[in-house]
Amino acid sequence: MYPPSRRPPPPPSLSDFIAAPSRQQPPAGARRPVVPTRKTDWTVESDKITRRYRSSIQWESEHCFQLRHMPTDPRTDWERIPPDGLGFRVVVPSKYPESAAMLQVTDAEVPDEARAVISKLFAEFYEKKKGSCIDFVYEGLKYVDRFLGEVFAPRPPPPPPESEPAPTEHVEAAAAPADPARWSPDEQRRLEEALTEFRSIDNPIDKWRQISQRVGGGRTARQCAERFKVCRAAILANEHRHLQQEDQQEEEDKSGLEESSEDGVSEGADEAGAGEGEEEGEGTAGAGGGGEAAKRVAGGVDISLVGLQLVGVSVVHLAAIRLQLSCGRCKTASDVNMSFPKDGTTLAPAGTGVECPQCHLRLIVKVHPRMAHQNSSLIAIAQPLSCVVRDLLPSDYILTCTNCSASSRMKEVFSGVTRTSVCRHCHSKMAISFSSVAIGMQPDTSATGADLAALLKQLDIDGGKKKKGDEFVIRVGTPLPDNGTCKHYKKSYRWLRFPCCGKAYPCDVCHNEAADHECEWATRMICGFCSREQPYSQKPCVCGASMTRKTTTHWEGGKGCRDASKMSSKDSHKWRLLSRQKQAMEAAAAKKKK
Repeated sequence: MYPPSRRPPPPPSLSDFIAAPSRQQPPAGARRPVVPTRKTDWTVESDKITRRYRSSIQWESEHCFQLRHMPTDPRTDWERIPPDGLGFRVVVPSKYPESAAMLQVTDAEVPDEARAVISKLFAEFYEKKKGSCIDFVYEGLKYVDRFLGEVFAPRPPPPPPESEPAPTEHVEAAAAPADPARWSPDEQRRLEEALTEFRSIDNPIDKWRQISQRVGGGRTARQCAERFKVCRAAILANEHRHLQQEDQQEEEDKSGLEESSEDGVSEGADEAGAGEGEEEGEGTAGAGGGGEAAKRVAGGVDISLVGLQLVGVSVVHLAAIRLQLSCGRCKTASDVNMSFPKDGTTLAPAGTGVECPQCHLRLIVKVHPRMAHQNSSLIAIAQPLSCVVRDLLPSDYILTCTNCSASSRMKEVFSGVTRTSVCRHCHSKMAISFSSVAIGMQPDTSATGADLAALLKQLDIDGGKKKKGDEFVIRVGTPLPDNGTCKHYKKSYRWLRFPCCGKAYPCDVCHNEAADHECEWATRMICGFCSREQPYSQKPCVCGASMTRKTTTHWEGGKGCRDASKMSSKDSHKWRLLSRQKQAMEAAAAKKKK
């Protein structure tokens, strides 16, 4: 039984249901809401296509249109592409998307093979994505654009004839400009700046018109485009020749290493520079001395681990590397991450590229890993193009156990910190540590490669002298910029290595301004006079320089102590400063009373 206060209400009777109005019937005089008509799928997709190609699209009917598409892949051979882009004609059936749309190339100058491949790629995308809820025409155009760089790839230049003694003459003849007028260095510089500034313009006609206006000197848009093609062809021909020489040099080195190993000469890694072995012919373990290894790679830069200490580890090599590069044009720093083939289990080289955030120059670097051990600290050889290797950031390493020769990966290893691990097979202790990173001498780089100065000289352009001190690399024995000082701390002659990102900055304020995270407490520093990395302390460096400016208790013409409370009582400036401070305090108090 429920108490009277908590007794449930009685159930409703049949008369209550009859008297209550029906909830499903709208009240008298009410208007039904008008549901807006929704656009069909093709209507929405056609609006997207119109917005994407609004400058070149032409509609023949509701289900047929033509447009001009400009490839976005930088590897495209622009000489094989019409100036205003490729012409596409798309026919959409009435039963779309159940039936596939068709794409045709309308440009007659495009080869038949290329036209057939583009149409086949568009149809292949529909068959691959059939049954999914996507915009087949819009996404199909993007899918075709991904492969245009391969369809219209630049053709390699023919090899020079045997009668010609110098290959540079062949390059000069192939790159001879159609316009006999010579370009001055100022015009070439303005052309490069305009190409960088107007690179985001999609319409090629407007793009080259604005570039010609920026260049000035009566240069037309066609002349600027022809000049760009000439410089690009010369650079590509020169790079192709360098790659052929590099491949030939690697084959000769490989054959020499095999012959030396057959003769039994290579007894150790230091004597012959041979590796621990080869795996499926993909890479050689060149762990020899730093100088000999650098000679085997054209334009190579040694990257060594100074003070390398290994405990329970026989050899170590890179699995993934992280470098800090400096742009060859504007000197802006950029970071690159690179993983080696098969997670670093082989010593095959790897390469990558990044765009400079300041001037949008393409920075390319190729890294050849090496095996480091107690007798050799060389860990890699880098080949930079259009950039300079500035520093080695925290990277991943493969450690080989001394007892069982098993390999294990250790992530985020950087200088000044001892990293320990345990072998998964024999459970022995492994440790690695190094005090700093040494980067060898850098090759001659410029805005577009090592040999661009010679090419521009052939094209009657003076590249100009490179200013001393433009290239900055943390190298032991050379001072840091401004001896390590910055605008925040003028008396601190050192840089700090922050463990949060592994990078070196003059102070914590500089770190927070450049990085996207807050800094952690730094435990290592780099001397501003000799660039030697060491634990943080207030003691002088081993080079004899003091990290901070020494202060005395005397005025010394304003360069010494200027704190009246810390100055010597024998210095007359002490009492002058105190009297000035006292007068200033009295004037401030009187002004406050008023």
